Amino acid sequence: MTLSTVFAITLLLFQNTAAIATFQGEFRSADKKYVMVAIDEGETMRMFITGSTKFIRDGKRARPADFHSGDRVTVDAQRDLRMNMLAVRIESKTTK
Repeated sequence: MTLSTVFAITLLLFQNTAAIATFQGEFRSADKKYVMVAIDEGETMRMFITGSTKFIRDGKRARPADFHSGDRVTVDAQRDLRMNMLAVRIESKTTK
């Protein structure tokens, strides 16, 4: 086993890919690859959408097309091995 292989395995073992952050903000847009959310801290974040990203609206499974620009959302995110931000769960609750 080469030194670079040992380093790569060690790096993988210490990577924590659990949900690392939750963001509050406004939904801006989504396509097949990315979701854009304007977070409350004044920045717009672009996160990758994966096959396991869950879209939830009013407690029920939804599709990205069910979300509209300006909707208040909560986004749970994690990082992949390349340190890209991945959207794990995007939830919107309609206030009445």
